[in-house]
Amino acid sequence: CALPILKSNPNFGFFKINGESKLFPFLRFIFVAFLASFFFTAFTGCGKNKEDHFEPYFKENLFWINFPIILHADARFIEDPKSGEDLRVAIRFWEKKAGRRLFQISPKPSHFSPFSNPLNPNYSLENSIFFLNPWPFDHEVAGKTLVQMNGPKIQHAVIYLNSETALCHSLCNGEGEEGQTSQRKLIAHELGHLLGFDHVPDRGNLMYPTILPGGSLENLRVDESLLPVIAARPQND
Repeated sequence: CALPILKSNPNFGFFKINGESKLFPFLRFIFVAFLASFFFTAFTGCGKNKEDHFEPYFKENLFWINFPIILHADARFIEDPKSGEDLRVAIRFWEKKAGRRLFQISPKPSHFSPFSNPLNPNYSLENSIFFLNPWPFDHEVAGKTLVQMNGPKIQHAVIYLNSETALCHSLCNGEGEEGQTSQRKLIAHELGHLLGFDHVPDRGNLMYPTILPGGSLENLRVDESLLPVIAARPQND
């Protein structure tokens, strides 16, 4: 994954499942669509397996104004117990690290895409996590996170998950799950981007730009220096 700030010549960063990490120029009209909102954006993408290249893109620490973040979840997280549990465990991972409540899942399933077309998104004020089908990006990319901000302040964010990616649940130790991408780790990693965390070159850190095998989050690290910033933000009643 990578996190370029989109300016006059936007680039989208992504990590491919086969381990190749690259940046490529993309459609300029995305920047034009967002210019009217006076926000800058960052767009990420994540895969799995070996990572040979690391390049950070956040130039400053980003933060939310307050918590919890109301997150509209795809119907799959509401209707499928295994997917719902993966989302809850990923959220608990971050809330335990921060020592506070960070997310409030919307009880109403989000059956819609917050953007009519992710390659030319309409402005949205909803924070969402959903499976995108059809997937308009490289089929080897497992997930992308769009963050919109005003200076260092995050306004809202959307997590796209590739509905075509073979995902395993829980600890990924079930029959036939070998070689599949951990949905739990993928969600937790993308939630990290949503919270403002950049990539790190540490393989033991959740924000390493590769979704490594296995589904356990138990021993994964995060950048401890950013946690006090999250802990200090006001609580939304």
